[in-house]
Amino acid sequence: MESYEFDNPCEACYREIEEESGIQRSDIQSLSLLYVIVRRWQKHEIRQNYVYFGDTSKTTLAQTDEGTLHWVPEEEWLNASESKLFNREYTQTFAAMLKHYAARDPQDKAVYVGVAGNNNGKLTMTWTRCEDFE
Repeated sequence: MESYEFDNPCEACYREIEEESGIQRSDIQSLSLLYVIVRRWQKHEIRQNYVYFGDTSKTTLAQTDEGTLHWVPEEEWLNASESKLFNREYTQTFAAMLKHYAARDPQDKAVYVGVAGNNNGKLTMTWTRCEDFE
C-alpha cells in the first residue's frame, strides 16, 4: 500500500490489480474484503494483509515484471488437498487462508481475521469473524 492508501486498502487493491495484471477497476465486480491476515515477521515487524475477492470476465492478463501470472481454476484450489496447495508458490499464511475459504459457507460474507502463530516451528492460524459488537 502507498502511504496515501492507508485509510482505504480497497483502493490499493484496485491499483495493484491493474498494475500487476492489467485488469481495470471497471472489469471487476463485487470486490469485497473477506480476510485480514496478521503475522509477526522477523521478530521486529507486524505484517497485515488485506485479502479481497471479486469477479471478472477478463481472461487476458498483461505481461509485467511482477512474475508469471496465470489463472487457476476455482475448482482446482477449492478442492485441492493441503499438499497440493503447498506445491504452488503461496506463502504459508495465504495457503491457510485458501484452505479456510474453501471450507466456509459460500453465503458467508463475513470478514475473518487470521492471526499467525508458531507451534514448534509450524504455522498455526487462529480465525475469528470480525464483527461489530453494537
